[in-house]
Formats: sequence, structure tokens, C-alpha cells
Amino acid sequence: MSKKRKTTPGIPAGLALPQFQGTLWDTHTHLDTVVRHLKNVSKTHEVEVYPISEIARAAVSSGICGILHCACELNLVFAIDDVLDEVSVVDGVECASAVAIHPIEAVLHEAGKGGRPEVLAVAPDGLDSPKLMSHHNEYSVEEATEKIYEVAKTDARIKVVGETGLDYFRTADIGKSIQKESFHEHIRIANELNLPVQVHDRDAHEDVVSILKEAKPEVALLHSFSGDESLAQVCIENGWYMSFSGVVTFKSAQSLRDAFKLVLNAAPELLLIETDAPFLTPAPHRGSINAPAMISYTLTYLAEHFELDIVRFCEQIADNQRQLLTRGSAQL
Repeated sequence: MSKKRKTTPGIPAGLALPQFQGTLWDTHTHLDTVVRHLKNVSKTHEVEVYPISEIARAAVSSGICGILHCACELNLVFAIDDVLDEVSVVDGVECASAVAIHPIEAVLHEAGKGGRPEVLAVAPDGLDSPKLMSHHNEYSVEEATEKIYEVAKTDARIKVVGETGLDYFRTADIGKSIQKESFHEHIRIANELNLPVQVHDRDAHEDVVSILKEAKPEVALLHSFSGDESLAQVCIENGWYMSFSGVVTFKSAQSLRDAFKLVLNAAPELLLIETDAPFLTPAPHRGSINAPAMISYTLTYLAEHFELDIVRFCEQIADNQRQLLTRGSAQL
């Protein structure tokens, strides 16, 4: 048995920011995937594997009062009650969920029960085709999306449809049409249920914008915004929310900071902050596993970089979050 290393890429401690205690949500995180990542890393590193309840308690200690848990694989959608119930035992934090079939998952369903393995051709990421799971073989993409509709319609804790959208980095050209059809269907569901739609956009800006303009969601949010000033301007013109993750703290992300500044000055009511945990951990902890408490680093970085009053900045973000999550029938 190999000896575990002493260095740990686990979850760092968040910052304690009493100035926004009890006002802010992490508007995009994957709680069950955080635990899964911790378990995987613990096989080779000395890492504490925290349960979801402890991850939520750490978020409260950093001032977070709400978590929007995103389940965008069908097997994880079926498990959202377990996740939300575990958070519910923690004092000081609310939890709601977003549900969808992720664009990459849509292609996997098409390869599985859809009977078209050719859609898993090598994508620009250069990786081998991912392994199909039982739910990919049991449900077609249409059947999986219908399950999303049923869950979102009947569970009052579902506040958002997402993340849906397009991912052209991990999808070959042959799979793009599947993602587009799935994206359209998710927007239809969101509009029918009067819920916001949360959009995944990776290397697909032009087509994402085209579909959003065509399908006209009542409320749209581009999660982990990855565009430049030109895309931010399009979002401003159409009233689409933009959520910034820890990527904005990376040294290489100047174009993203330029986009943030544009929105800050032109339409601050459209700004949101998220973690996308366990991914996209902000500096100075890039490379570690992300968690909702880490949103504190992104907030403080932005306040310091743009010389903002952090209290007023947090109040603006909190107000924007309330506007997003209380649109239509999505009442918290």
C-alpha cells in the first residue's frame, strides 16, 4: 500500500466575513460532487472527507446563508432530497436546487439508450470517450429531460432549471445538435414552470447567444461567465444575469476582469458570484477542492481589485440573488 503524501489538496478554510453574515448565497455549487472529489483525493492524500452537513457549516462560518445545489446528472437529480435534507439540519443556511441534464450528459444519453455511440467521437479536449453509466443506458435524452420536468414541477425546493447549455470543448461536432435540442427543451421547461434557466457556456458563445435570443427565456443566468466585454455587453442588452466564479481571480483572466468591470459600471443589478464547487477554486488556493465557503475569497478579491466598499458590494450581490431566486413562482 502506497504511503499517502502529507501535502493536501483538500478544502482550505474560507475567510470569515462578518460584514455579509447571513445575506449571501452561493448560487452555483455541486455539494455531492465536492464529497465525491474528497473521497477520490483521500485515496492518495491525507485529506479530511467532510460530509455535506460540515461543508454547509463551513459556509455559514464564512457568512453564507444559502446554497443553490446543482444536480445536472440524472442519477444526482434522483438524489437531491438526500443532499437538501442533509443541509437542512444546519442552522443558519437555506438550500435550494437547480436540476437539468448537463449538455455533456445529453450526449451520453444519446450514446447510451439513444443507440448512437458515434456521438462520443474525440472532442477538442482530446480525451477518450467517458464511460457510460446505467442511467445513460436506461434513459434516452428525451426521457431524461422529461424526468427533469417532472422533478422541477413537483418539488418546491427546485428554484432553477440548470445547468443546461452548450459545451464545445468536450463535445465533437457530431454531438452539437444534441446539445442544442436539449438546451431548447430546458428553456421551454423553465418558461413553462416560470423558473430561471442557468446556462453552461464553454467555447460556444455565439450559439449560446443565438439560442437564448431565439428561445427567449424569462430569466437567464450565464453561470461561471467565461466571455469578454463583447459577450458581457450582449448580456446587458438582453438583461441576462452573469455569475462570476473563482476564475476571475486567476492571473490569466484579465479579459474576464474587464468584462466584470463593464457589468459593474453599466448593469450591477445583473452581477452574481458563485463557486461552481468543487471546481474553479479561487486564488490563492487554486488546485485545492472548492466549496461554498471559498466564495469569500472571490468576493474579497473583487472588492480589493476594484476598490469597492465590500459591504455595499455584498449588499448589491445579495439583492441580485434575491431578485433571481424570487422571480415568478420561485419563492424562497
